[in-house]
This record gives sequence, structure tokens and C-alpha cells, in this order.
Amino acid sequence: MALTEHITHFQTALRDWTPEPERDEAYFRHVRDGTLSSLDPGQAFEAIDEAVALLIEQEDDTLRYQCGLLVFVLARQTSTTELPRRLDHDWDRVIAAIEHDEWLTSELHRWYRRPGRGWERFTWRTGC
Repeated sequence: MALTEHITHFQTALRDWTPEPERDEAYFRHVRDGTLSSLDPGQAFEAIDEAVALLIEQEDDTLRYQCGLLVFVLARQTSTTELPRRLDHDWDRVIAAIEHDEWLTSELHRWYRRPGRGWERFTWRTGC
């Protein structure tokens, strides 16, 4: 599968990244905002599987987090809770790769309505 232009831009940012904690979040936010803002929901849905592939190949926790956040931002942009094929297939690997960030793992579980660690704390209680 050829990477879309948007994911290729993010992949370049990952390759060019140097660990500077004070600029990490702004650096990747700028890349995400600049490359994803033009995606329609269908394009975002297709890009999720590419982002999952990038996430799985990362060895650094910061880069895993940033790729996981990319997956989450794309998921929100799709406006659907349908799981793309690769994300569904590699769900456990994705969660394992970002497990050091409880907020991100719980948000992915919640968005896709998949039970998992932390899910219970963030579910709605209806009292029914």
C-alpha cells in the first residue's frame, strides 16, 4: 500500500524528529494540523491504517505516542466508530504500543467502543 501524501509528510516528521521535550508537542501538533486539516472523513478513514503501520514500527515511546495520537485524531476526523481493517487486526499491538499513556489508550477504547483497561472509568453511567 502506498502511503498517502498526508501520512508521508508525518512519516518525514518522525524521521526528522530529535528529542527536545520543550518542542515535541508543538512540533507534532503543527505537522498534524498542517497535513490532516484538508482530509475529508473518507480520506481520514483510509489514512488510519497507514498511521497504524507507522505506530507499530516505532521504537521510541514519544514517537509511539505521537503516532497513536495521529490514529486518534484521524479516527475523530472520520466521524465514525467503524474500525478500519488494519486497526481491527492489530488492535492489541496498537494498544500495547501506547499503553504507557492511559489517556490515549482509554480514548481509543472509548471512541471505538472496545472494552479495555481504563474503559470503565470513562463510560457514561445511566443508572438504568
